[in-house]
This record gives sequence, structure tokens and C-alpha cells, in this order.
Amino acid sequence: QEKVALLSRELLGLQEVEMDNATEAQAHAESEQNLRLQTGALADRLAAQRKAREEADDGREELRIALEEEQKVTAALKERLQHCVKVIASFEELESSMESQKNQAMQQNSVNEKLLQQIQLEQSRVDSL
Repeated sequence: QEKVALLSRELLGLQEVEMDNATEAQAHAESEQNLRLQTGALADRLAAQRKAREEADDGREELRIALEEEQKVTAALKERLQHCVKVIASFEELESSMESQKNQAMQQNSVNEKLLQQIQLEQSRVDSL
């Protein structure tokens, strides 16, 4: 009976150890599952960050290209503006020249009218003789 009691106690101890091992194995399995989930979540976050970085790089490239295009357009507009300034200066010179010619023509016209009046006056005198 002593042996049976001793064996029973040993059996109970082994059963406790087995239950402890089973509990520990369950805890390890749960921990392993949690690590898998965390690893998956980290991989997803890493992939999302990589994608966001690639999109940001693409956006920066698009902005760089747009800036280059804007600089080309700005340079072309500056050229056109300089051309327009030259054309306006030419028109102003032409306008000044035309104004001067107009004034000369008016003076000449005035002289011509006086001469015509003198000729008509002389013609009248000649006709009256």
C-alpha cells in the first residue's frame, strides 16, 4: 500500500508536471501566434510605408518635371515680353515720327495756302488788267 500511495503521489506529480507542460505549451503556442500576427502587421506597415515612400518619390518627380516646364514657360514668356517691349518702343518711335511728319505737313499746308492766296490775288490783279 505504501508503494501504491507512493506511485499514486508520483503519478499525481507527473500529471501536474504534464498539466504544467501543457499549459506552458499552450502559452508558447499563443505567444507564437501573437508573434506571427505582430510580424504580419509589421510587414503590412512596412509595405504601406514603402508604397507611401514610392508615391511620395513619384509625386516629387512629377513636381520636378512640372517645375522644369514652368521654368521653360517663364523663360519663353520673358522672351516674348522683351520682344513686346521692343515692338512698343518701335511703335512709339513711329508715332513720334508720324507726329513730326504731320506737323511738317500742316506747316507746309499752311505755307501752300498762303502761296495759293497770293497766287489767286495776283491772278485777280492780272485778270483785272
